[in-house]
Amino acid sequence: MVQTDNPDDISASTPTTTTVVAQPANISLSGLPCCEGLDYEQVHPNFPLMASVKCEDSVNEVQRPSVTLVAVVDKSSSMSGDKLASLKTTLQFIITKLSAKDTLGIVEYNGDSQVSLPLTKMDDLGKQKANSIVNALFATGNTNLCDGLIDGIRLIPQQASDSINSVLLMTDGETNVGVTTSSGILAKMAHALQDTASMSVSTFGYGSTHDADLLRSIANAAQGMYYHITSQDSIGTAFADCLGGLISVAAQGLELEFIATENCTIRSVAGKFSVSEVKPGEHFRVKLGNIQSGESREIIFYVDIPVSTPVDKCSLVKMKLNYFDVVSDKIVELESMINVVRCARGDLTEDLTRVNPQVDLHRNRILGAETLSKVLELSSAKDFSGASTLLKSVIETISSSISAQDPLCVNLLEELQCSLKSVSDQHYYRNEGSYRMRQMSDSYSFQRSSTSAPFRSSSKVFSTKSKEKMIFDSADFEMRKKSSSTISMPVPHPPIPGPHPPIPPNSVNVSPPVTSSAVPRPTVFKLKRPTARPRFDSCDFDIKPKSTKPQKHVTFGTEPNDLTASSSDVIPVPPADISIDDVIDTAGTSIPLPPETIQSLPVNDSNPIPPPLPVNDSNDVSHVADSSPLLVNEPLDTENTVDILVVNENSDPVTPPSDTGDAVSVTPDCN
Repeated sequence: MVQTDNPDDISASTPTTTTVVAQPANISLSGLPCCEGLDYEQVHPNFPLMASVKCEDSVNEVQRPSVTLVAVVDKSSSMSGDKLASLKTTLQFIITKLSAKDTLGIVEYNGDSQVSLPLTKMDDLGKQKANSIVNALFATGNTNLCDGLIDGIRLIPQQASDSINSVLLMTDGETNVGVTTSSGILAKMAHALQDTASMSVSTFGYGSTHDADLLRSIANAAQGMYYHITSQDSIGTAFADCLGGLISVAAQGLELEFIATENCTIRSVAGKFSVSEVKPGEHFRVKLGNIQSGESREIIFYVDIPVSTPVDKCSLVKMKLNYFDVVSDKIVELESMINVVRCARGDLTEDLTRVNPQVDLHRNRILGAETLSKVLELSSAKDFSGASTLLKSVIETISSSISAQDPLCVNLLEELQCSLKSVSDQHYYRNEGSYRMRQMSDSYSFQRSSTSAPFRSSSKVFSTKSKEKMIFDSADFEMRKKSSSTISMPVPHPPIPGPHPPIPPNSVNVSPPVTSSAVPRPTVFKLKRPTARPRFDSCDFDIKPKSTKPQKHVTFGTEPNDLTASSSDVIPVPPADISIDDVIDTAGTSIPLPPETIQSLPVNDSNPIPPPLPVNDSNDVSHVADSSPLLVNEPLDTENTVDILVVNENSDPVTPPSDTGDAVSVTPDCN
């Protein structure tokens, strides 16, 4: 509200328009020595220091930058079946998560490559077009990965923009058409990247037949991540993890510089980030790429420290960080200094000589990542004994360190133990272990999650709020899609004379076989209730039962209109819960009911029922937990049944027969 001293001023109650001011990314730069105090009379060679870049974990959908995404999709014949179906669902999910400010392109490849969707704004019309292309995907032919990758890279605009640009490459096999060698594909990729704006390429390898080394090299060459997908169920998780990171990029082009003072000489920089030595021993530059909300980058580097004079604050290295803030659209520069205390040996206290646990932690992280890469090299050379010996040695080293109980170290040790098991089981190593080691080595090297298994503890180490939310949304989307994939067969509802309301639209409408020339009559189904809370209790029906308790069997012949649509004894049952194979009469004789007589209900917010079982000849719910369909000649349990009313078309309620010949028993799916 606008405040005013004049109570008669009408403008005082007029709301003002608030303009959202773009807030720059909250990124900090700091440095730590391995310990805070050193003997000034001693030389300290190869002394570890650590630079730390941290980005606050905050997700702002309104302020996030636009995303330009290109999906390069393998549609070779090996992708047929569930794999392609899961990939389609994942692409449909990605389309729903992109907004009108984002653009999407799709490249399909098998023996050839084609751009099926040029870069298109993801407004309503763009999403409709993208979904139609995704739905039309089908698997056939060979695998020309190189052409698909190059076409995807070339879709990214050449001119620089504020958009986050990324290519997502997915394959399940080795390339067998076009350029097939790793060196050739990487050379063509490097040439294509020269003509595009800043971008990343993330790769997704499905199963155990793809070239993991090639996909990993492609990702590493373009600031992306390699994802190993173990099954079709984890395709969505992998892509969601990647997408959650892309939409939360806070800064691009991070460059960290180390400038030594006269008090030390820089020896080396650890890790896999690109490092250039501007001036030997004095000036190093590290390219960190982009950083996402909630991430951090800890860089370990080593210096040689000579003899000095006693000083309380001895400056060793000046650090300078510059990056492009994607929200404020500005270049930001930060500086920090790493200092130590130089004093006589007798003046060094325990606090001054204690090893910093954070520096120790990230030395262990880098050691573990490098070990996994070395194990892969040894295992590729069939030296499994050497790989096992190396792993045991590193596990012992990390386990005895001061940071061994840190969650990061705990999960790292878990991965190393899993790798140790892998090299002792060559079958597991070939089918999963080697792929997992490649993925985790990069994850620990770059401090970025690349998970395709959300329930694995190690996948949480580098996860962020945005990624966790996206993975959750992906699982929810897939579940809803499966729940809504039912066959809907509308059946006209017959008029029912009398004072009672019409049959609710969610009631079952079945026309049973006519056994005589008599007037068609209502038929009572007996529904066996195998659990205390059947799933139809929570459905949104127009007519509600007075109680969720099982209703007793209604006596025939005494009250002719007891079972009507308005009767309190009638519990509406979703047709989705009725299976043809579960419909039998009380004598155990099967009653044929054509599929078109059963109406499946769509699942939506107003009708939240679980997915129905498919209606077909092979449908069998006997495997469902807590369900026990009536067997042939099994007596009807009248104490544990409820009554439902089924009305024939163009019929009036009439007096039911005195016997129960037309009563049938139905077992629902009560998951």
